[in-house]
Amino acid sequence: MPLFCPRCYSRDFYLTGYSHDTYQCRECGYTGQFFLDLDDDSVVAKLRNHNGLPPIRYDTTDFSRWGVIGLAVLVALFLGVMYLVLGPHP
Repeated sequence: MPLFCPRCYSRDFYLTGYSHDTYQCRECGYTGQFFLDLDDDSVVAKLRNHNGLPPIRYDTTDFSRWGVIGLAVLVALFLGVMYLVLGPHP
């Protein structure tokens, strides 16, 4: 069952590192150990509407191509460093 922020009902949060069960919401900034465990996701829209909060808009940016570019840059850097270390020295 997914956890939801008790203030804004978002599922976008992360562990803070303060303790093993303290989370921080990325949308509203709520930090705490109390998060809602809701069985039905359709309730979230009703709760947000009831509390006057706008609908949640998740970022749908696709960064899949950056993985290939990042890997190519890392390989080029590694090969460059290896050439400097192991390459021909006078």
